[in-house]
Amino acid sequence: MNIDKSEIENFDNYAHEWWNKRGPYKFIHLLTPLRLKYISNNLKLKG
Repeated sequence: MNIDKSEIENFDNYAHEWWNKRGPYKFIHLLTPLRLKYISNNLKLKG
């Protein structure tokens, strides 16, 4: 298994902000409804 420790450190450094809807990733959160609509319109999901 190939694990890039610097990449893991990078994610660890920003993980605490990920779910903050007013934080630095707020635009990703704003896109979520559009992404879900696209997925539901274009894929046949069960359940």
